[in-house]
Amino acid sequence: GWEKDGKLYLRVVDYKTGRKSFDFTDILNGIGLQMLIYLFALGKGGEDYFHKPIVPSGVLYIPARDVLIQGSRSMGEEERVKKVSYELRRKGVILDDEAVLRAMESSEGGEIHYLPVKLDKNGNIVGSALLSAEKLGRLERHVDTLLKKLTHEIYSGSTELNPYRKGAYVSCDHCDYAAVCHFSDAGKPRKLEKVSDERFWELVGGEER
Repeated sequence: GWEKDGKLYLRVVDYKTGRKSFDFTDILNGIGLQMLIYLFALGKGGEDYFHKPIVPSGVLYIPARDVLIQGSRSMGEEERVKKVSYELRRKGVILDDEAVLRAMESSEGGEIHYLPVKLDKNGNIVGSALLSAEKLGRLERHVDTLLKKLTHEIYSGSTELNPYRKGAYVSCDHCDYAAVCHFSDAGKPRKLEKVSDERFWELVGGEER
């Protein structure tokens, strides 16, 4: 969290030993919602707990692993740091507010090493991970809609077998109930088609105004 002008800007992080990425294809299909649910729950109810207005400011997967990089004996310290920083770069979405971003990562010379953004030739912070407050609001409404749908299905007793395939990943391979499900006898997992960032925002509320 970061406080400014009486407001508390909150970011939710999840430490991963693997290479977990933030993917709008997952979010569109109701997968990988945990951090977003936490973030928006804090936005709605956090003021009673923290006693100040809450500004949801992003979610990030943070690598929690040793990093091995390829190099040579002639590699300088600057190049080594750059390569290590790249491997430890976070994945997610963050509020497009330079003051908030600088609070998330403070470094000499204004360089940004770990956030999923970069500096353009004019020194501006840019990147697809940056979301306006309006887009974060649309994302929150999408998550709310998914949660209501899932809750309705649970209460209605839905037990439909509906696994998915995304690239080489098949949800059945990681399911604790595969031994009793027998989905493989019934058909193939549905395929999740890759959704671009632009298409995602069209599907969850149209063009940004």
